[in-house]
Amino acid sequence: MSDSITLTDDQIEALADRIAQRQAPAPLLDAAAAGALLNVPASWVLAEARAGRMPAVRMGKYVRFRSADLAEWLDRRASR
Repeated sequence: MSDSITLTDDQIEALADRIAQRQAPAPLLDAAAAGALLNVPASWVLAEARAGRMPAVRMGKYVRFRSADLAEWLDRRASR
């Protein structure tokens, strides 16, 4: 009896997607990197984050940003 497994192309693609999702998360951005991503000054990014008007991760005195959160936030603002 053989122990081999046969997968379809769709199953292989789905498995690859699941593996990709388990990889380490993208690094957090500081205000300068988030500002460069949004083409705005870092001071504006910090002010908006501290006011609670944009998504941020607070770690003590540090404020960091996830690029995926910023992309979703920007998409929601663009639809207004």
